[in-house]
Order: sequence, then C-alpha cells, then structure tokens
Amino acid sequence: MEIVQHENNTGFIEPEELKKYGSFGFWKRVKMKGIGSPKIIYLSGIPYFDAIVQEKTDLPYVNFELMEKAVLIRLSIQQECYTMAVYTKDINSIKIDLQNNAKDG
Repeated sequence: MEIVQHENNTGFIEPEELKKYGSFGFWKRVKMKGIGSPKIIYLSGIPYFDAIVQEKTDLPYVNFELMEKAVLIRLSIQQECYTMAVYTKDINSIKIDLQNNAKDG
C-alpha cells in the first residue's frame, strides 16, 4: 500500500504518477461497466486515512477505482482528497460490511 500524491489535495493526480498502476482503455472500461465505485462512508482501517479523519469534523467518504495493477482508494473529506494505492498482487480478500439501519415494521 502506498500514498499517491496530489497537488494541494485537490484530487487531481498527474498522469505520470498513475502510469505505474496501468490504466484500462476506453472499450475495456465500457465492457467492465465502469471501473469506479459509488462513495461509501469510511469508518477506519487505513492508518494514513485514520490520522486525517481524526483531524476533521466532516463525514469521510471513500470510493474505489480499479486500475490494471492496483486499486486506488480515495478519501474525500472537507473538500480535500487523499489517495492510497493497493497493488492487486497484495490483495488476498476484500470484505465490505453492509449495515441496514431501516426499522422493521
């Protein structure tokens, strides 16, 4: 896992920085029906993100973007973005817990 640098935490990542992760071509992205996820609320688990979230007051959101060699995890909080890259060769499993807070009845 490694930090991906942005300019002033704007979310824009220089194309040169992304080259090492490999990108899917247009038609491959269409066939895959997209390479990104919707935003989900971040709770905890990545030390770099955890340190940032502790200093902020807004609700933190993350989304995932598939690259050929990695998954980018982007944290958005108080109009700032932070990104981590996890190489696919280092991923053993991914677990997402879904909680349903709707009341029965």
